[in-house]
Amino acid sequence: LSPLDAKVKKGKRLVMGPTLVLDQERCIVCHRCIRFMREIAKDECLTDARRGDRTIITTFPGEEVNNPYSLNLTDICPVGAWTGRDFRFKKRVWFLTKSPSICPFCARGCNIEIDHENGVVYRLRPMENNEVNQSWMCDEGRLAYKAINENRLLWALEDKKELSINQALGSAVKLLNEHKGKILGLVSASASQEQAGAFKKLIEGIGGELSYFRRKLGEDDFLLRRGDRDCNLAGIKALGIEEMKGADIIKFELLIVLESLYSEQIDSALGKKMLVLSPKRSEMVKGAVLALPIASYAEDEGTYINFEGKEQRFYPALELKGDARAGLWVIKELAKKLGLET
Repeated sequence: LSPLDAKVKKGKRLVMGPTLVLDQERCIVCHRCIRFMREIAKDECLTDARRGDRTIITTFPGEEVNNPYSLNLTDICPVGAWTGRDFRFKKRVWFLTKSPSICPFCARGCNIEIDHENGVVYRLRPMENNEVNQSWMCDEGRLAYKAINENRLLWALEDKKELSINQALGSAVKLLNEHKGKILGLVSASASQEQAGAFKKLIEGIGGELSYFRRKLGEDDFLLRRGDRDCNLAGIKALGIEEMKGADIIKFELLIVLESLYSEQIDSALGKKMLVLSPKRSEMVKGAVLALPIASYAEDEGTYINFEGKEQRFYPALELKGDARAGLWVIKELAKKLGLET
Protein backbone atom coordinates (compact mmCIF):
# COMPACT_ATOMS: atom_id res chain seq x y z
CA LEU A 1 0.00 0.00 0.00
CA SER A 2 1.06 3.54 -0.66
CA PRO A 3 1.65 5.71 2.44
CA LEU A 4 -1.24 7.80 1.10
CA ASP A 5 -3.58 4.83 1.74
CA ALA A 6 -2.74 4.65 5.47
CA LYS A 7 -5.35 5.59 8.07
CA VAL A 8 -5.96 9.31 8.26
CA LYS A 9 -5.25 10.49 11.79
CA LYS A 10 -6.68 13.72 13.12
CA GLY A 11 -6.85 15.46 16.48
CA LYS A 12 -8.53 13.81 19.48
CA ARG A 13 -9.82 15.59 22.61
CA LEU A 14 -8.63 19.00 21.43
CA VAL A 15 -9.46 21.78 23.89
CA MET A 16 -10.80 24.53 21.65
CA GLY A 17 -11.62 27.13 24.30
CA PRO A 18 -12.93 27.49 27.85
CA THR A 19 -16.11 25.50 27.18
CA LEU A 20 -15.46 23.10 24.27
CA VAL A 21 -13.56 19.97 23.24
CA LEU A 22 -13.32 18.83 19.59
CA ASP A 23 -12.77 15.32 18.22
CA GLN A 24 -11.58 15.93 14.65
CA GLU A 25 -11.64 12.22 13.78
CA ARG A 26 -15.37 12.07 14.53
CA CYS A 27 -16.09 15.24 12.53
CA ILE A 28 -17.72 14.84 9.09
CA VAL A 29 -16.81 18.41 8.04
CA CYS A 30 -20.42 19.48 7.52
CA HIS A 31 -19.50 23.13 8.32
CA ARG A 32 -22.51 23.66 10.59
CA CYS A 33 -20.23 24.90 13.38
CA ILE A 34 -18.47 27.38 11.09
CA ARG A 35 -21.79 28.71 9.80
CA PHE A 36 -23.22 29.05 13.32
CA MET A 37 -20.21 30.94 14.62
CA ARG A 38 -20.14 33.29 11.62
CA GLU A 39 -23.84 33.85 10.98
CA ILE A 40 -25.41 33.54 14.44
CA ALA A 41 -22.65 34.12 17.03
CA LYS A 42 -20.91 36.78 14.86
CA ASP A 43 -17.50 35.23 15.48
CA GLU A 44 -14.98 34.41 12.73
CA CYS A 45 -12.87 32.08 14.90
CA LEU A 46 -13.49 28.78 13.02
CA THR A 47 -12.36 27.60 9.58
CA ASP A 48 -11.40 24.44 7.75
CA ALA A 49 -7.87 23.47 6.79
CA ARG A 50 -6.12 20.94 4.49
CA ARG A 51 -7.84 19.17 1.59
CA GLY A 52 -9.73 16.02 0.68
CA ASP A 53 -10.06 13.40 3.40
CA ARG A 54 -7.42 15.31 5.42
CA THR A 55 -9.74 18.32 5.88
CA ILE A 56 -10.23 19.38 9.50
CA ILE A 57 -12.25 21.97 11.37
CA THR A 58 -9.98 24.19 13.44
CA THR A 59 -9.52 27.74 14.65
CA PHE A 60 -7.53 30.41 12.92
CA PRO A 61 -3.94 30.62 14.25
CA GLY A 62 -3.84 32.14 17.71
CA GLU A 63 -7.64 32.00 18.06
CA GLU A 64 -9.93 29.93 20.31
CA VAL A 65 -13.68 29.44 20.56
CA ASN A 66 -14.43 31.89 23.34
CA ASN A 67 -17.93 33.18 22.71
CA PRO A 68 -21.02 33.55 24.96
CA TYR A 69 -22.92 31.16 22.66
CA SER A 70 -20.18 28.57 22.06
CA LEU A 71 -21.98 25.61 23.68
CA ASN A 72 -24.66 25.71 20.98
CA LEU A 73 -22.09 23.88 18.85
CA THR A 74 -22.71 20.77 20.95
CA ASP A 75 -26.39 20.91 19.92
CA ILE A 76 -25.96 21.47 16.21
CA CYS A 77 -23.10 19.03 15.61
CA PRO A 78 -24.74 15.93 14.02
CA VAL A 79 -22.06 13.44 15.15
CA GLY A 80 -20.99 14.61 18.60
CA ALA A 81 -17.59 15.87 17.51
CA TRP A 82 -18.10 18.98 19.65
CA THR A 83 -18.59 18.27 23.36
CA GLY A 84 -18.86 20.62 26.33
CA ARG A 85 -16.03 20.51 28.85
CA ASP A 86 -18.46 20.77 31.74
CA PHE A 87 -20.83 17.92 30.77
CA ARG A 88 -18.47 15.72 28.70
CA PHE A 89 -19.12 12.06 29.57
CA LYS A 90 -20.47 12.80 33.06
CA LYS A 91 -23.65 10.89 32.29
CA ARG A 92 -24.98 8.71 29.47
CA VAL A 93 -27.64 10.91 27.92
CA TRP A 94 -30.19 8.11 27.55
CA PHE A 95 -30.33 7.86 31.36
CA LEU A 96 -31.41 11.51 31.65
CA THR A 97 -35.02 12.66 32.00
CA LYS A 98 -35.78 15.76 29.94
CA SER A 99 -38.23 18.25 31.45
CA PRO A 100 -39.33 21.50 29.74
CA SER A 101 -38.90 24.74 31.67
CA ILE A 102 -38.10 28.46 31.39
CA CYS A 103 -34.64 29.87 32.06
CA PRO A 104 -34.86 32.53 34.83
CA PHE A 105 -31.32 33.87 34.35
CA CYS A 106 -32.36 37.04 32.51
CA ALA A 107 -35.44 38.86 31.18
CA ARG A 108 -35.42 36.88 27.90
CA GLY A 109 -36.97 33.75 29.40
CA CYS A 110 -35.42 31.19 27.04
CA ASN A 111 -37.32 27.94 26.65
CA ILE A 112 -35.13 25.14 27.99
CA GLU A 113 -34.93 21.45 28.84
CA ILE A 114 -33.68 20.42 32.27
CA ASP A 115 -31.76 17.13 31.90
CA HIS A 116 -31.73 15.30 35.23
CA GLU A 117 -31.53 11.94 36.98
CA ASN A 118 -32.31 11.01 40.60
CA GLY A 119 -32.87 14.62 41.60
CA VAL A 120 -29.56 15.86 40.17
CA VAL A 121 -29.48 18.26 37.20
CA TYR A 122 -26.64 17.58 34.75
CA ARG A 123 -27.25 20.21 32.10
CA LEU A 124 -29.67 22.71 30.61
CA ARG A 125 -30.35 22.85 26.88
CA PRO A 126 -32.42 25.14 24.67
CA MET A 127 -35.85 24.23 23.35
CA GLU A 128 -37.03 25.75 20.08
CA ASN A 129 -39.29 28.77 20.38
CA ASN A 130 -38.99 31.16 17.46
CA GLU A 131 -40.80 33.92 19.37
CA VAL A 132 -38.34 33.91 22.28
CA ASN A 133 -34.94 32.24 21.79
CA GLN A 134 -35.20 30.50 18.40
CA SER A 135 -33.09 27.36 19.02
CA TRP A 136 -30.28 28.94 21.04
CA MET A 137 -29.21 29.60 24.60
CA CYS A 138 -26.27 31.48 26.12
CA ASP A 139 -23.45 29.62 27.88
CA GLU A 140 -24.01 31.55 31.10
CA GLY A 141 -27.60 30.36 31.29
CA ARG A 142 -26.61 26.77 30.51
CA LEU A 143 -23.98 26.59 33.24
CA ALA A 144 -26.31 28.18 35.81
CA TYR A 145 -27.77 24.70 36.40
CA LYS A 146 -25.18 24.20 39.16
CA ALA A 147 -27.16 26.45 41.51
CA ILE A 148 -30.03 23.92 41.40
CA ASN A 149 -27.74 21.26 42.88
CA GLU A 150 -25.45 23.23 45.20
CA ASN A 151 -25.73 25.37 48.34
CA ARG A 152 -29.46 24.80 48.73
CA LEU A 153 -31.48 25.66 51.82
CA LEU A 154 -33.12 22.34 52.70
CA TRP A 155 -34.27 22.94 56.28
CA ALA A 156 -35.72 25.90 58.14
CA LEU A 157 -33.26 27.78 60.32
CA GLU A 158 -33.99 29.80 63.46
CA ASP A 159 -30.93 31.51 64.91
CA LYS A 160 -28.93 29.15 62.66
CA LYS A 161 -30.49 26.03 64.23
CA GLU A 162 -32.51 23.59 62.11
CA LEU A 163 -36.19 23.03 62.81
CA SER A 164 -39.16 21.57 60.95
CA ILE A 165 -41.09 23.66 58.45
CA ASN A 166 -44.20 23.58 60.66
CA GLN A 167 -42.26 24.83 63.69
CA ALA A 168 -40.70 27.52 61.50
CA LEU A 169 -44.10 28.69 60.26
CA GLY A 170 -45.23 29.08 63.86
CA SER A 171 -42.13 31.12 64.68
CA ALA A 172 -42.68 33.24 61.56
CA VAL A 173 -46.27 34.05 62.55
CA LYS A 174 -45.10 35.10 66.02
CA LEU A 175 -42.40 37.29 64.51
CA LEU A 176 -44.82 38.97 62.10
CA ASN A 177 -47.38 39.63 64.83
CA GLU A 178 -44.73 41.21 67.06
CA HIS A 179 -43.75 43.71 64.35
CA LYS A 180 -47.09 44.29 62.63
CA GLY A 181 -47.17 47.72 61.00
CA LYS A 182 -43.38 48.03 61.00
CA ILE A 183 -42.60 45.48 58.31
CA LEU A 184 -41.08 45.90 54.86
CA GLY A 185 -41.59 43.10 52.35
CA LEU A 186 -38.88 42.70 49.71
CA VAL A 187 -39.61 40.46 46.72
CA SER A 188 -37.07 39.35 44.14
CA ALA A 189 -37.84 40.56 40.60
CA SER A 190 -37.25 36.91 39.58
CA ALA A 191 -40.04 35.52 41.77
CA SER A 192 -42.90 33.97 39.84
CA GLN A 193 -46.03 36.01 39.16
CA GLU A 194 -48.03 33.80 41.51
CA GLN A 195 -45.53 34.08 44.36
CA ALA A 196 -45.24 37.85 43.98
CA GLY A 197 -49.03 38.31 43.91
CA ALA A 198 -49.56 36.22 47.05
CA PHE A 199 -46.64 37.94 48.78
CA LYS A 200 -48.17 41.33 48.04
CA LYS A 201 -51.47 40.27 49.64
CA LEU A 202 -49.61 38.95 52.69
CA ILE A 203 -47.64 42.15 53.24
CA GLU A 204 -50.66 44.38 52.72
CA GLY A 205 -52.67 42.17 55.09
CA ILE A 206 -50.23 42.76 57.95
CA GLY A 207 -50.04 46.50 57.32
CA GLY A 208 -46.54 46.42 55.84
CA GLU A 209 -44.98 48.08 52.81
CA LEU A 210 -43.65 46.28 49.76
CA SER A 211 -40.82 46.79 47.27
CA TYR A 212 -38.89 44.65 44.82
CA PHE A 213 -35.12 44.19 44.55
CA ARG A 214 -33.05 43.34 41.49
CA ARG A 215 -29.83 41.73 40.37
CA LYS A 216 -27.04 43.98 39.11
CA LEU A 217 -27.68 45.15 35.56
CA GLY A 218 -25.61 43.83 32.67
CA GLU A 219 -25.72 44.75 28.99
CA ASP A 220 -27.94 43.59 26.14
CA ASP A 221 -26.10 41.72 23.42
CA PHE A 222 -26.74 41.10 19.72
CA LEU A 223 -28.65 37.84 20.16
CA LEU A 224 -30.37 36.78 23.40
CA ARG A 225 -28.79 38.07 26.59
CA ARG A 226 -30.55 40.94 28.33
CA GLY A 227 -29.01 43.58 30.56
CA ASP A 228 -31.99 43.08 32.88
CA ARG A 229 -30.91 39.98 34.80
CA ASP A 230 -34.32 39.32 36.37
CA CYS A 231 -36.81 37.07 34.61
CA ASN A 232 -40.07 38.57 35.89
CA LEU A 233 -39.47 42.30 36.31
CA ALA A 234 -42.29 43.08 33.86
CA GLY A 235 -44.67 40.93 35.90
CA ILE A 236 -43.62 42.48 39.21
CA LYS A 237 -44.21 45.99 37.82
CA ALA A 238 -47.59 44.90 36.48
CA LEU A 239 -48.59 44.09 40.08
CA GLY A 240 -47.89 47.69 41.04
CA ILE A 241 -44.81 46.89 43.14
CA GLU A 242 -42.14 49.61 43.18
CA GLU A 243 -38.37 49.25 43.37
CA MET A 244 -36.66 49.29 46.74
CA LYS A 245 -34.76 52.37 47.89
CA GLY A 246 -31.95 51.64 50.33
CA ALA A 247 -32.81 54.56 52.59
CA ASP A 248 -36.34 53.21 53.12
CA ILE A 249 -35.08 50.14 54.94
CA ILE A 250 -33.91 52.11 57.99
CA LYS A 251 -37.42 52.93 59.27
CA PHE A 252 -38.62 49.31 59.44
CA GLU A 253 -38.12 46.90 62.35
CA LEU A 254 -38.50 43.69 60.35
CA LEU A 255 -37.75 42.78 56.75
CA ILE A 256 -39.47 39.79 55.16
CA VAL A 257 -37.51 38.83 52.04
CA LEU A 258 -38.64 36.55 49.22
CA GLU A 259 -35.53 35.42 47.35
CA SER A 260 -35.13 33.44 44.12
CA LEU A 261 -32.40 31.04 43.03
CA TYR A 262 -30.25 33.68 41.30
CA SER A 263 -31.16 36.76 43.35
CA GLU A 264 -28.33 38.78 44.87
CA GLN A 265 -27.94 40.06 48.41
CA ILE A 266 -29.29 43.44 49.49
CA ASP A 267 -26.31 45.11 51.13
CA SER A 268 -28.40 47.71 52.94
CA ALA A 269 -30.53 44.95 54.52
CA LEU A 270 -27.64 43.03 56.11
CA GLY A 271 -27.63 43.67 59.84
CA LYS A 272 -31.41 44.23 60.01
CA LYS A 273 -33.82 41.73 61.59
CA MET A 274 -34.92 39.53 58.70
CA LEU A 275 -37.34 36.71 57.94
CA VAL A 276 -36.15 35.16 54.67
CA LEU A 277 -37.89 32.76 52.28
CA SER A 278 -35.19 31.31 50.05
CA PRO A 279 -34.20 28.28 47.97
CA LYS A 280 -30.49 28.72 48.82
CA ARG A 281 -28.10 29.35 51.71
CA SER A 282 -27.51 32.96 50.74
CA GLU A 283 -25.91 35.80 52.68
CA MET A 284 -29.44 36.97 53.45
CA VAL A 285 -30.24 33.59 55.00
CA LYS A 286 -27.03 33.66 57.04
CA GLY A 287 -28.03 37.03 58.48
CA ALA A 288 -31.69 36.14 59.13
CA VAL A 289 -33.27 35.40 62.50
CA LEU A 290 -35.53 32.93 60.68
CA ALA A 291 -35.20 31.34 57.24
CA LEU A 292 -37.82 29.20 55.48
CA PRO A 293 -36.75 26.84 52.65
CA ILE A 294 -38.66 27.19 49.38
CA ALA A 295 -38.40 25.42 46.03
CA SER A 296 -36.31 26.66 43.13
CA TYR A 297 -37.90 27.06 39.70
CA ALA A 298 -36.80 23.48 38.91
CA GLU A 299 -39.09 22.09 41.65
CA ASP A 300 -41.89 24.64 41.39
CA GLU A 301 -44.49 25.89 38.95
CA GLY A 302 -45.60 29.36 38.00
CA THR A 303 -45.48 32.10 35.39
CA TYR A 304 -42.78 34.51 34.24
CA ILE A 305 -43.48 37.55 32.07
CA ASN A 306 -40.47 38.42 29.93
CA PHE A 307 -39.27 41.85 28.77
CA GLU A 308 -41.56 41.69 25.73
CA GLY A 309 -44.63 41.00 27.90
CA LYS A 310 -44.85 37.32 26.93
CA GLU A 311 -46.31 35.11 29.68
CA GLN A 312 -44.62 31.70 29.97
CA ARG A 313 -45.58 28.87 32.30
CA PHE A 314 -43.09 26.49 33.87
CA TYR A 315 -43.68 23.25 35.79
CA PRO A 316 -41.71 21.11 38.28
CA ALA A 317 -38.93 19.00 36.82
CA LEU A 318 -37.71 17.65 40.17
CA GLU A 319 -39.17 16.53 43.47
CA LEU A 320 -38.95 18.96 46.39
CA LYS A 321 -35.66 18.77 48.27
CA GLY A 322 -35.36 18.27 52.02
CA ASP A 323 -38.07 20.13 53.95
CA ALA A 324 -38.51 22.81 51.28
CA ARG A 325 -41.98 23.68 50.04
CA ALA A 326 -43.30 25.58 47.03
CA GLY A 327 -42.93 29.31 47.64
CA LEU A 328 -46.62 29.93 46.99
CA TRP A 329 -47.57 27.26 49.56
CA VAL A 330 -45.35 28.84 52.25
CA ILE A 331 -46.77 32.32 51.63
CA LYS A 332 -50.36 31.06 51.73
CA GLU A 333 -49.71 29.06 54.90
CA LEU A 334 -48.36 32.18 56.60
CA ALA A 335 -51.42 34.16 55.49
CA LYS A 336 -53.76 31.41 56.71
CA LYS A 337 -52.09 31.23 60.14
CA LEU A 338 -52.33 35.03 60.39
CA GLY A 339 -56.06 34.87 59.64
CA LEU A 340 -55.76 36.58 56.26
CA GLU A 341 -57.59 35.73 53.04
CA THR A 342 -55.45 33.76 50.56
